Amino acid sequence: MTIIFFQCRLEAEQHHVYKNAPQPSYDPQTPPDTSAYISAALVLGEALGSGDPDAIAAAKAALDRVTADAHASGVFDHAAAFSGSVLDRVASIDDDYAVAGAADCDGHDDDWKKLDNANVLYSLSDIDNERFAILAQEKMFTKFLNFVLALADDIYLIPTSILDRFCSCILPRVHHNVKCLSLDLTSMERILRVAEYPYLSQLKLFNFNQDICSSYFTDLPSTTFSSSILTKLCISLNTLQDCLSLLDGRLKQLSTLIVIVHGTKNHSTFDHNMNDLPNLKCFSLTYNSIEAYDAQVIPLLRRMSHLKELILYLSIENRVVFVDGTRLYNEILIHMPQLRVRFGSFETRILHWNYTIFPIAEEINGFEFCISVLHFWDSKTKQFQYNQLHSIVEFPHLASLNVRRADVYYVEQFLNTEKTHLPRLTELEVDYDNLVTVTDNFTRDATRGNCAKVKWLIFEITIEYSRDVHVTFLRCKWNYFHYLNKMNNKNSSVFEDRVRVNQ
Repeated sequence: MTIIFFQCRLEAEQHHVYKNAPQPSYDPQTPPDTSAYISAALVLGEALGSGDPDAIAAAKAALDRVTADAHASGVFDHAAAFSGSVLDRVASIDDDYAVAGAADCDGHDDDWKKLDNANVLYSLSDIDNERFAILAQEKMFTKFLNFVLALADDIYLIPTSILDRFCSCILPRVHHNVKCLSLDLTSMERILRVAEYPYLSQLKLFNFNQDICSSYFTDLPSTTFSSSILTKLCISLNTLQDCLSLLDGRLKQLSTLIVIVHGTKNHSTFDHNMNDLPNLKCFSLTYNSIEAYDAQVIPLLRRMSHLKELILYLSIENRVVFVDGTRLYNEILIHMPQLRVRFGSFETRILHWNYTIFPIAEEINGFEFCISVLHFWDSKTKQFQYNQLHSIVEFPHLASLNVRRADVYYVEQFLNTEKTHLPRLTELEVDYDNLVTVTDNFTRDATRGNCAKVKWLIFEITIEYSRDVHVTFLRCKWNYFHYLNKMNNKNSSVFEDRVRVNQ
């Protein structure tokens, strides 16, 4: 089921939910003459709601023709009674307000006519059961019900008397047909409690904000939500524990799961259902700051043996071992034999660097493992010693490299073409003094190969470009500083100080 929240104000195109809705089609088991009456009545109800004189005249003429045809076919008595009642009840809806508490309408009686399907149901609800049943059985008519009164930029409350009639007389008879409900805060609880909606697939909630949502959806038991039909879920969570709770067996048909974890606190491990997830085919996890990579992420991914697509955006904190392609394959990917497409973006913060060189396997057993963004930190200076026994390391897909907080020796490791090959590097964030040292004040040939395609060179300071800088960074046109969390905050405002390169 899809739940859509709208806060306080409505955009212009949301004012009339059913304005452009398709015309109802009818159950073929309904007699043709009955469908004609209902169709004509609905058209007239919508015309009256629109206030368009031409549309009203045309709708009345169509209803007259239906009545005449019914008279000729020998069912005039039923047709005339039904269509006449529709005409009288819809046309005199303001009289009903006067009888049923017009004071509750707060001067917005005419707004109720904008509710289209719900309006016609209300206007017919006091006709005898036989005739109302004809309308109630029309699945295409009763599956979309809008209870939101909108005019200009405001949302008005449904009169209490009208809401009472829906809850007592109408919804208990049509609830099994409803697939979409549009509700506001005042009507939501009563309408949802009055009946079960077994086929409800979309719920639109207006006038909801974060505080109101919190009052409804906090402190719920862990088993409150479950679904046997949900196939795709996109969700933001505070902890990875919440994700583990969702995957405890309550979402049996889930095939696509997209998770963004915003919290930075790693909670202690609780007991969860750790069974395999055979129906899950696509999984995406974005986690800005995780320390329990080995304890939480690896066991979770090993449950997804039938994955066909895996997307990981992880910032792994306080590790002593770099998460390279070989480690990913041995710990995770080898358990996913059906995986065809995988993308990865890893930001690894290293406490101690124990390698003379970091091997990366981007082509593993015929599968492509793509690292396009790499952030590298080192908290302790360690004299770098390059081991000549290792071949040159290549990152064929790496486009963005952040070594601004890394030691100068690792800036050397990445930029020296005798040690690392970066054929697609277009963005480099680095400490300016370290860059000057490694490039020998931008004159060193061994570093120009990996810098030649860089378009964005990012420092914390504004600098004056020399000719040697321009020769080293041939395609770089701007210098600016920003500190932007690209994974979870792409729309943040950032301070940018841009200076054109001196040609």
